Amino acid sequence: MYENPCIHAIDDVHIEARPGQETRLRFFYGELIGLREVVPPDEEMPSVVFEAHNRRLFVHLFEEAISSPMRRRLVVQVDSLTSLAGRLQDLGLPHYVEHGMGLGSRRLLTLDPADNLVELKELRLL
Repeated sequence: MYENPCIHAIDDVHIEARPGQETRLRFFYGELIGLREVVPPDEEMPSVVFEAHNRRLFVHLFEEAISSPMRRRLVVQVDSLTSLAGRLQDLGLPHYVEHGMGLGSRRLLTLDPADNLVELKELRLL
């Protein structure tokens, strides 16, 4: 069994999804990545909101949501790409691990249930 990765950084980010994807989004961002769901602020637009280190990820739900991995990219720093890649593999979710130019530099690319590009970077302390 894999442990949820420890989230080290996220910024206030707004992405889009169509209504009806809430359960899959909660699993992806909450159970898989390890963000904590919080009550959305009173807004006109329905949203699912996640949080880590007092920063929020807003997933706005509306029918005209534009699904495109090239439109927006969410970057999250985690402590273990190996654990997360194993979980994605076990669930049969497509992902790609890319090795960078720097010593130990790696990132994992995947799509969330609404086809937003998610880049996960491993925190490396020197």
